[in-house]
Amino acid sequence: MPHVRSSAVFLAGVIGVCVSPSASLAQPRAVLRPFSTATEYPMQVTAIRGDSTKLFGVDRAGRIRVINSDGQPLLSGTNAGTMLDIRANVLLQGDGGLLSAAFPDDFATSGEFYVFYTRKPDFAGVLSRFHVFPGTLTADPASKEDVLITPRPNGHNGGWMAFSPVNGYLYLSLGDGGTGTDPDPGNRAQTITGLEFSGKILRLDVSGGDAVPADPNRNYSIPPSNPFVGRTGDDEIWSYGLRNPWRCGFDRSTGDLWIGDVGQDLWEELQYEPAASPGGRNYGWRCTEGPSCTGLTGCTCNDPSLVPPLFAYDHTTGCSITGAAVYRGPAIPSWSGTFLYSDWCTGRMWTIRQSGGSIVQQREVTSEIVPAGNPAPANPVALCNDGVGELYVVDFGGTIFKLVLGCDADFDHDGATDFFDYDAFVICFEGGPCPPGSTADFDNDGAIDFFDYDAFVRAFEGGC
Repeated sequence: MPHVRSSAVFLAGVIGVCVSPSASLAQPRAVLRPFSTATEYPMQVTAIRGDSTKLFGVDRAGRIRVINSDGQPLLSGTNAGTMLDIRANVLLQGDGGLLSAAFPDDFATSGEFYVFYTRKPDFAGVLSRFHVFPGTLTADPASKEDVLITPRPNGHNGGWMAFSPVNGYLYLSLGDGGTGTDPDPGNRAQTITGLEFSGKILRLDVSGGDAVPADPNRNYSIPPSNPFVGRTGDDEIWSYGLRNPWRCGFDRSTGDLWIGDVGQDLWEELQYEPAASPGGRNYGWRCTEGPSCTGLTGCTCNDPSLVPPLFAYDHTTGCSITGAAVYRGPAIPSWSGTFLYSDWCTGRMWTIRQSGGSIVQQREVTSEIVPAGNPAPANPVALCNDGVGELYVVDFGGTIFKLVLGCDADFDHDGATDFFDYDAFVICFEGGPCPPGSTADFDNDGAIDFFDYDAFVRAFEGGC
């Protein structure tokens, strides 16, 4: 395209001496880039709060991998990049396996961390505490302490957990044990007595003490403000009426909790709990799914005590919601406070902004953050934050992606800023085809004019 190249060079020369001080550059773009393949069967990444130097990749088969800030395994202080290996104890059945890990804020001094998995041979859900050898990031297998052992049906497991940034308690989500063809047959999600923890989020104090010393399967304390303390209902329960709260997430800045609850036949749900919530919420499964009544027993559809989802989408859009992370990192300030979620079946991605528990913006961003021709998560299994709030998308195929600041001058999205970008911009500006995800309205003012040339050249000459 020699005529386009000459046009680009000509325009660069003209604009170099005619830059308007009123022209504004486009807002920084966020894009997903492959970050790491160090975790063979990744289900989650997690981190130590405040630590930007490393991540921990949770491998479904039963390992925790330590990942450097460059995406490579951290070899120093680990067993060839592995922190924990309990593959001999983990049962891979349905959506079971090693599902989550969490690090308390005192990890640097205590050396303690927690994992949740489905165990061999009985598929029970096990929450365990491990200690690392002093001065290392390698767990001592003999340090294992079981905090909670709960029977699990052979269906939905949930299995997300994290420490609240507000109160330090450990939250653990558990699925209802049903399947796509057998929706919670025991009505477990609505059963709040008898230690039936399926279809719930639990809130536990694991910092010391044992509230039930007579029960070897429950070795924790109960937060005194838990909603069922002193009234009918198991004291561990924080909220209930959930189908498969597969992946959830705390907003590290506010303490708000976002719950991605995988639906049955019709709707995928996103629940939102402000940090000030007293708990005890009933989200309605199995008599409600999204805005619909299921016709199943267990609770009364449209009962005003049931809490509707903040947002739901039907199965013309996707089939299985994957959450849940709020961006709070320093790299992309314009994204601060933005919640990102995805769909396992389609790989599509959306953002939500909320205020006071009401959505103020919801939009699809798939083509923006994954430009055409770039690697993309095919089956997002989790969205997670690192220790400083940067955001990652975990693909079931083995790649962990990171949300990073995109380069606007890379107009053709090939990963390099060069004169092919000039070519692409000029073609787009003159009415020809634009690269997917790009527009000739470079300064986003609603008009295509020479201010867009100004903005593009300044971005190009500035390196982005």
